[in-house]
Amino acid sequence: MTGVIWFAQVIQYPLLRLVDKDRYKEYYDIHLSRIVRIVLPVIVLQLATAAYLFFDAHYPLWFSGALLTYSIFNFCYTAYISVSIYREMAFAYSDELIERLLGHNWVRTIVWTMHSLTILIGGFYLRHYFL
Repeated sequence: MTGVIWFAQVIQYPLLRLVDKDRYKEYYDIHLSRIVRIVLPVIVLQLATAAYLFFDAHYPLWFSGALLTYSIFNFCYTAYISVSIYREMAFAYSDELIERLLGHNWVRTIVWTMHSLTILIGGFYLRHYFL
Protein backbone atom coordinates (compact mmCIF):
# COMPACT_ATOMS: atom_id res chain seq x y z
CA MET A 1 0.00 0.00 0.00
CA THR A 2 2.87 2.36 0.67
CA GLY A 3 3.84 2.53 -2.99
CA VAL A 4 0.24 3.07 -4.05
CA ILE A 5 -0.34 5.86 -1.53
CA TRP A 6 2.89 7.66 -2.47
CA PHE A 7 1.95 7.39 -6.17
CA ALA A 8 -1.47 8.86 -5.43
CA GLN A 9 -0.08 11.63 -3.22
CA VAL A 10 2.75 12.78 -5.47
CA ILE A 11 1.43 12.05 -8.97
CA GLN A 12 -2.22 11.09 -9.24
CA TYR A 13 -3.99 13.52 -6.90
CA PRO A 14 -2.04 16.62 -7.98
CA LEU A 15 -2.92 15.80 -11.61
CA LEU A 16 -6.61 16.21 -10.73
CA ARG A 17 -5.92 19.95 -10.94
CA LEU A 18 -5.25 19.58 -14.67
CA VAL A 19 -8.35 17.61 -15.62
CA ASP A 20 -10.62 19.44 -18.05
CA LYS A 21 -13.41 20.79 -15.86
CA ASP A 22 -16.02 19.92 -18.51
CA ARG A 23 -14.96 16.26 -18.43
CA TYR A 24 -14.08 16.07 -14.74
CA LYS A 25 -17.10 14.00 -13.69
CA GLU A 26 -16.46 11.44 -16.42
CA TYR A 27 -12.77 11.26 -15.50
CA TYR A 28 -13.45 11.04 -11.79
CA ASP A 29 -16.06 8.27 -12.13
CA ILE A 30 -13.64 6.14 -14.16
CA HIS A 31 -10.76 6.91 -11.80
CA LEU A 32 -12.78 5.98 -8.72
CA SER A 33 -14.14 2.73 -10.14
CA ARG A 34 -10.64 1.60 -11.13
CA ILE A 35 -8.75 2.68 -8.02
CA VAL A 36 -11.25 1.01 -5.68
CA ARG A 37 -10.59 -2.33 -7.40
CA ILE A 38 -6.93 -2.03 -6.50
CA VAL A 39 -6.99 -0.32 -3.12
CA LEU A 40 -9.92 -1.94 -1.31
CA PRO A 41 -8.71 -5.55 -1.53
CA VAL A 42 -5.18 -4.52 -0.54
CA ILE A 43 -6.36 -2.54 2.50
CA VAL A 44 -8.60 -5.41 3.64
CA LEU A 45 -5.81 -7.96 3.12
CA GLN A 46 -3.35 -5.77 5.01
CA LEU A 47 -5.80 -5.34 7.88
CA ALA A 48 -6.48 -9.10 8.00
CA THR A 49 -2.76 -9.90 7.91
CA ALA A 50 -2.02 -7.42 10.71
CA ALA A 51 -4.82 -8.92 12.82
CA TYR A 52 -3.49 -12.43 12.20
CA LEU A 53 0.04 -11.42 13.24
CA PHE A 54 -1.31 -9.69 16.33
CA PHE A 55 -3.21 -12.76 17.54
CA ASP A 56 -0.40 -15.17 16.62
CA ALA A 57 1.72 -15.55 19.75
CA HIS A 58 4.90 -16.05 17.73
CA TYR A 59 5.38 -12.35 17.03
CA PRO A 60 6.53 -9.71 19.52
CA LEU A 61 3.80 -7.33 20.62
CA TRP A 62 5.76 -4.21 19.60
CA PHE A 63 5.82 -5.52 16.02
CA SER A 64 2.35 -6.97 15.60
CA GLY A 65 0.72 -4.26 17.73
CA ALA A 66 2.28 -1.49 15.67
CA LEU A 67 1.20 -3.10 12.38
CA LEU A 68 -2.35 -3.62 13.62
CA THR A 69 -2.54 -0.06 14.97
CA TYR A 70 -1.32 1.45 11.68
CA SER A 71 -3.70 -0.75 9.68
CA ILE A 72 -6.76 0.03 11.81
CA PHE A 73 -5.92 3.73 11.80
CA ASN A 74 -5.58 3.86 8.00
CA PHE A 75 -8.69 1.77 7.45
CA CYS A 76 -10.76 4.06 9.71
CA TYR A 77 -9.18 7.27 8.42
CA THR A 78 -9.88 6.21 4.85
CA ALA A 79 -13.46 5.17 5.65
CA TYR A 80 -14.41 8.27 7.64
CA ILE A 81 -12.26 11.11 6.29
CA SER A 82 -11.07 10.24 2.79
CA VAL A 83 -14.28 8.61 1.58
CA SER A 84 -16.29 11.67 2.62
CA ILE A 85 -13.97 13.84 0.50
CA TYR A 86 -14.22 11.38 -2.42
CA ARG A 87 -18.01 11.52 -2.22
CA GLU A 88 -18.02 15.32 -2.36
CA MET A 89 -15.56 15.26 -5.26
CA ALA A 90 -17.90 13.03 -7.29
CA PHE A 91 -20.32 15.86 -8.02
CA ALA A 92 -18.15 18.51 -9.64
CA TYR A 93 -14.62 19.83 -9.92
CA SER A 94 -13.47 21.76 -6.87
CA ASP A 95 -10.00 23.18 -6.21
CA GLU A 96 -10.87 23.30 -2.51
CA LEU A 97 -11.72 19.58 -2.37
CA ILE A 98 -8.58 18.61 -4.26
CA GLU A 99 -6.48 20.60 -1.80
CA ARG A 100 -8.35 19.02 1.14
CA LEU A 101 -7.72 15.59 -0.32
CA LEU A 102 -4.02 16.31 -0.73
CA GLY A 103 -3.76 17.67 2.80
CA HIS A 104 -5.61 14.82 4.45
CA ASN A 105 -3.86 12.21 2.34
CA TRP A 106 -0.49 13.17 3.83
CA VAL A 107 -1.70 11.61 7.09
CA ARG A 108 -2.33 8.28 5.39
CA THR A 109 0.91 8.55 3.41
CA ILE A 110 2.94 9.02 6.60
CA VAL A 111 1.16 6.21 8.46
CA TRP A 112 1.55 3.75 5.56
CA THR A 113 5.22 4.70 5.40
CA MET A 114 5.56 4.04 9.14
CA HIS A 115 3.85 0.67 8.55
CA SER A 116 6.43 -0.25 5.90
CA LEU A 117 9.33 0.93 8.05
CA THR A 118 8.03 -1.22 10.90
CA ILE A 119 8.00 -4.22 8.58
CA LEU A 120 11.58 -3.49 7.46
CA ILE A 121 12.84 -3.00 11.01
CA GLY A 122 10.80 -5.94 12.24
CA GLY A 123 12.11 -8.14 9.47
CA PHE A 124 15.66 -7.30 10.40
CA TYR A 125 14.97 -7.95 14.07
CA LEU A 126 12.80 -11.03 13.55
CA ARG A 127 15.32 -12.83 11.36
CA HIS A 128 17.30 -13.33 14.59
CA TYR A 129 14.10 -14.02 16.56
CA PHE A 130 13.16 -17.09 14.53
CA LEU A 131 16.63 -18.50 13.95
